[in-house]
Amino acid sequence: MLGGWALVSNVIVLTAETTDVLQRLTLFVAAEQGEQAATTLDHHVKRPRYQPGFTCGLEQDSALIGYALLRHVRWRFGAAILDVGMIEALYLDTTHHSQHLLETLLYELFRVCYDNAFALVGLQGHHASFTPFGFAPYRFQVLTQIAVDERPELQSTHRLQSYSTDRMDECAALYEANYRTSALTDLRVAADWRMWGDTTPHIHILEDAQGRTLAYAVQHQGMPSNELRIVEAAAADVGVASSLIDHLQRYAYANNATHIGLALPSYHPVIQAMLQCGGTSHIRTQTTRDNLTNGLVDLAGVIDLPMILSALQPDLERRLASSHYATWSGSIQFVLARQQITLTIANGHTVVEEGLAPAQIWVHIHSLETAAQLLLGYRTSADLRAHGTLQCTDTALGLLDILFPTIMSYGLPADWLINQNR
Repeated sequence: MLGGWALVSNVIVLTAETTDVLQRLTLFVAAEQGEQAATTLDHHVKRPRYQPGFTCGLEQDSALIGYALLRHVRWRFGAAILDVGMIEALYLDTTHHSQHLLETLLYELFRVCYDNAFALVGLQGHHASFTPFGFAPYRFQVLTQIAVDERPELQSTHRLQSYSTDRMDECAALYEANYRTSALTDLRVAADWRMWGDTTPHIHILEDAQGRTLAYAVQHQGMPSNELRIVEAAAADVGVASSLIDHLQRYAYANNATHIGLALPSYHPVIQAMLQCGGTSHIRTQTTRDNLTNGLVDLAGVIDLPMILSALQPDLERRLASSHYATWSGSIQFVLARQQITLTIANGHTVVEEGLAPAQIWVHIHSLETAAQLLLGYRTSADLRAHGTLQCTDTALGLLDILFPTIMSYGLPADWLINQNR
């Protein structure tokens, strides 16, 4: 499990089990961080799958000094479904900011994740601040940009409109069609879509003359005024995607933006349309500060290695079935500093057990950061071995590459951006 436990004198972790605690937190957040943070807290407690334990306050000498918000999301990862605890907010006031207090908040969140069987915990933060707690970058950043210029009058019956909840089912269908082949994507139910609100101005809808939703694009509100940044989009087909780009060009020009940036996977139909219009794509890792996320990096940590290996079993078996290891039987022993896990493979099926057992392959993983990057396909076993964070024999690499291939997952979760900037 990530971390341990930090003991700090006179510090109590509160959860929003009572309305009194929630009211105190609301007043504290508004006073410390302003109206937008208070709105985020209000939105947080209305989320699908919310529990009072997901809202934590830190109290010292009877005064609140910090808080953290956790939300339960589900990711589709190939054939597997992963339950994830996503940290929405993590705050300590300036007079009490210390490594020990940060540990106290984080380890409470780790405990909540473990108790709720969340295999992973994620957040957006500065790389150096969170790697000591077992977090690691797990996805790449991609940005496709195109310059904005004055557009001629469009000969089109399509129109750009604002989002409303009566568009929800159409947007959900477009999202599923555009993102179902993505390596790693949010698995949303109707309640998740309803959290987008009734009229959200920075979700642009492309409709036809009959008012049907053909495409949508989610604009990131936190960017400089000269850039229209799109963090999620979906279109009925590539032709519609081209029309969406044309209308976004006109919208950007009218709002004095000099360029459009799309943080979408390279195989996405809207990206394909933008490339045909002269756009340029850049892909990079998230291990250094860059202008794609203003220094913030998507980070993930493994809460419990047997838990995530068990959650990944459907995809591990799918990967084996389509490989030359389909008939291989044996065991892999994963060894961490304080834990041993055996993955047994027989007749195309996998079984995860804790503890030492006879095994044909031994894999020594030096940290949970390494485990997160291996299991989520951010780095190959050979790459991790070359950097000294994983040890195994040469003959093990082939099987490990089948079980844990490099998977190019991209971008920011748009839902997080919407709720942080609404």
